[in-house]
Order: sequence, then structure tokens, then C-alpha cells
Amino acid sequence: MNTAVIDPFKLPTISLSRRKHLPLACAVYFVLHDNKVVYVGKATVLRQRWDSPC
Repeated sequence: MNTAVIDPFKLPTISLSRRKHLPLACAVYFVLHDNKVVYVGKATVLRQRWDSPC
């Protein structure tokens, strides 16, 4: 994978309603809204980062 050009729309996705299925792993993640990237974040444990209710 060419890390200089990453298309977030081609990466695996999961809806917030299924966040309990996120991996227990470190990750860089993209938050999308209306087909636009609105936030890029990183987490040491991705599931814990998104574990709070929305």
C-alpha cells in the first residue's frame, strides 16, 4: 500500500451502531459525514476510544 496516498473511502468501514465489533488494536481512523472526511484520529485501543454511547 502506498501510504502517501490513502483513499479513506476504499478502507474497511463500520457504523457507530456496531462499534462493539471494532478491534482491540491501535489504529488511525477517519470519521466521515456526507462522504467527506471530517476528522482523522488515532487510538491506542480503537474499541475503547469509541466505547462511549453516542
